[in-house]
Amino acid sequence: MSKLNHMKFMRRALELAQKGIGYVSPNPMVGAVIVRNGNIISEGWHTAYGKPHAEIEALENLKSSNEIIKNEDIMYVTLEPCNHYGKTPPCTEAIVNAGIKNVVIAMLDPNPLVSGKGVKRLEESGVTVEFGTLEKEAEKLNRVFIKHMKTGMPYCATKWAMTLDGKMATDMGDSQWISGEGSRTLVHKWRSESDAVLIGSGTAIKDNPMLNVRMVEGENPYRVVVDSQGKLPLNSKLVKCNDPEKTVIATTAKAEFSWIKELRTLGIEVVILPEKETHVDLVELFKYLAKRGIVSIFSECGPIMQGALMREGLIDHIAAFISPQIVGGQVNSPFASLNNSLMEDAVKLDSVRFETVGDDILVEANVRRSTCLQG
Repeated sequence: MSKLNHMKFMRRALELAQKGIGYVSPNPMVGAVIVRNGNIISEGWHTAYGKPHAEIEALENLKSSNEIIKNEDIMYVTLEPCNHYGKTPPCTEAIVNAGIKNVVIAMLDPNPLVSGKGVKRLEESGVTVEFGTLEKEAEKLNRVFIKHMKTGMPYCATKWAMTLDGKMATDMGDSQWISGEGSRTLVHKWRSESDAVLIGSGTAIKDNPMLNVRMVEGENPYRVVVDSQGKLPLNSKLVKCNDPEKTVIATTAKAEFSWIKELRTLGIEVVILPEKETHVDLVELFKYLAKRGIVSIFSECGPIMQGALMREGLIDHIAAFISPQIVGGQVNSPFASLNNSLMEDAVKLDSVRFETVGDDILVEANVRRSTCLQG
């Protein structure tokens, strides 16, 4: 089959894979299609963590239509099929047992338990394997999974809204609303696609947010509050929520034991972490969250903590909503605590893109890395 056809069917598999966003973490998003004589005869995707993988779904959907695999059939899958037992049996065995003789893969699995071993198992069983079709697109789709597999750390995207003159609030602290309704709706979509939303205690106390998903359909993420001193009021919305078990408060030994005990009694998870420069060590927090299975973090922090996250090399992606307003003032710039003295020390960005969301301009980019932060 031609390269163009390979791309056509892999693109469909990638579309299917994306349906798993917000449901499959910490697993990757994976899609699969089975093609016969240039026509798709079955499809599948990984629908939720712990559920069958995309390859199994595609094979089961084929079986339900009473179709039998033929030698010329081709399976397209966005990620190398697994060759180990986890929540589900190996997909390689299901492919071989089904009689599939041709498999096209977008990218190898970065998981060391799998990488290359799935391809090897298929080839040893007489399956013809090709990989690399739309590899970059597949890597972009699963950038969260790739970072976690390679570094042991979560992927962190941060967003903020600011005026045209670069202010997240007036000097008096008023920030509602800088961005328009379309931008706020998009933020709720991003929340629903993330494992956790992260803020600092300053934002939690000042804004008293719920950090849930309201403007779109989707599941509520975990809510992570960095509270080094133990100041979050016990009557805050993050404490008095309907699902307190999804609120995680990271603090230090400086927090009062009675405060910690009361929060835990209410069902809140409180983790005591080491300090760094009198505050919660953010690298240790990210390591802890990764071990908890929280591998995609959406930061809605204020300027002080956002600067600290950038300084520690924890931010991978930025999204800035720029509103056509000017307020002036001397404070509330988005990374106030970063404070580089020289332009040569400025954080560099790659893959920059722009779009309009209502009256706002959305700027997105990846943070350039010379080295990866190791877990």
